[in-house]
Amino acid sequence: MTPQGTGEMHVKAFFSILQHNLEYRTNFVFGLGNWDNVCTKASGEWLFKSMTIVKWMGDTVPWVGEDRARTHAPAGPLR
Repeated sequence: MTPQGTGEMHVKAFFSILQHNLEYRTNFVFGLGNWDNVCTKASGEWLFKSMTIVKWMGDTVPWVGEDRARTHAPAGPLR
Protein backbone atom coordinates (compact mmCIF):
# COMPACT_ATOMS: atom_id res chain seq x y z
CA MET A 1 0.00 0.00 0.00
CA THR A 2 1.32 3.38 -1.02
CA PRO A 3 -0.30 6.68 -0.01
CA GLN A 4 -1.34 8.87 -2.96
CA GLY A 5 -2.19 12.12 -1.28
CA THR A 6 -4.84 12.87 1.31
CA GLY A 7 -7.40 10.10 1.65
CA GLU A 8 -6.16 7.95 -1.25
CA MET A 9 -4.07 4.80 -1.30
CA HIS A 10 -2.58 2.67 -4.10
CA VAL A 11 -3.06 -1.01 -3.22
CA LYS A 12 -1.51 -3.90 -5.14
CA ALA A 13 -2.63 -7.46 -4.49
CA PHE A 14 -1.66 -10.75 -6.11
CA PHE A 15 -3.76 -13.82 -6.91
CA SER A 16 -3.32 -17.42 -7.99
CA ILE A 17 -6.00 -19.80 -9.22
CA LEU A 18 -5.14 -23.42 -8.49
CA GLN A 19 -7.07 -26.38 -9.86
CA HIS A 20 -7.19 -30.05 -9.01
CA ASN A 21 -8.01 -32.68 -11.64
CA LEU A 22 -10.03 -35.41 -9.91
CA GLU A 23 -9.55 -37.97 -12.69
CA TYR A 24 -5.75 -37.73 -12.85
CA ARG A 25 -5.27 -36.55 -9.23
CA THR A 26 -3.03 -33.72 -10.33
CA ASN A 27 -2.78 -30.09 -9.28
CA PHE A 28 -1.85 -27.23 -11.56
CA VAL A 29 -1.74 -23.46 -11.67
CA PHE A 30 -4.63 -22.25 -13.80
CA GLY A 31 -3.91 -18.55 -13.53
CA LEU A 32 -1.72 -15.89 -11.93
CA GLY A 33 -2.02 -12.14 -11.81
CA ASN A 34 -2.38 -8.99 -9.77
CA TRP A 35 -4.85 -6.24 -8.99
CA ASP A 36 -3.83 -2.59 -9.11
CA ASN A 37 -6.31 -0.58 -7.07
CA VAL A 38 -6.81 2.98 -5.93
CA CYS A 39 -8.81 3.27 -2.72
CA THR A 40 -10.30 6.43 -1.27
CA LYS A 41 -11.45 7.17 2.25
CA ALA A 42 -15.04 8.39 2.53
CA SER A 43 -16.97 8.77 5.81
CA GLY A 44 -14.31 6.76 7.65
CA GLU A 45 -14.43 3.78 5.23
CA TRP A 46 -11.98 2.75 2.53
CA LEU A 47 -13.71 2.27 -0.83
CA PHE A 48 -12.41 1.20 -4.23
CA LYS A 49 -12.06 4.16 -6.57
CA SER A 50 -10.57 2.11 -9.41
CA MET A 51 -9.56 -1.50 -9.98
CA THR A 52 -7.39 -2.92 -12.74
CA ILE A 53 -6.97 -6.69 -13.00
CA VAL A 54 -3.78 -7.82 -14.74
CA LYS A 55 -3.59 -11.49 -15.77
CA TRP A 56 -0.13 -12.90 -16.28
CA MET A 57 0.15 -14.91 -19.48
CA GLY A 58 3.08 -15.51 -21.80
CA ASP A 59 5.32 -12.46 -21.95
CA THR A 60 3.20 -10.48 -19.47
CA VAL A 61 4.48 -12.60 -16.55
CA PRO A 62 6.87 -10.41 -14.54
CA TRP A 63 10.06 -12.45 -14.61
CA VAL A 64 12.97 -12.05 -12.22
CA GLY A 65 16.04 -14.15 -12.91
CA GLU A 66 18.01 -15.43 -15.83
CA ASP A 67 16.05 -15.81 -19.06
CA ARG A 68 17.53 -19.29 -19.62
CA ALA A 69 15.59 -20.52 -16.55
CA ARG A 70 12.28 -19.31 -17.94
CA THR A 71 9.97 -21.89 -19.49
CA HIS A 72 8.52 -20.92 -22.85
CA ALA A 73 5.29 -22.70 -23.70
CA PRO A 74 4.92 -23.86 -27.30
CA ALA A 75 2.72 -21.73 -29.54
CA GLY A 76 0.49 -22.78 -32.41
CA PRO A 77 -1.44 -25.97 -33.08
CA LEU A 78 -0.34 -29.23 -31.54
CA ARG A 79 0.75 -31.89 -34.02
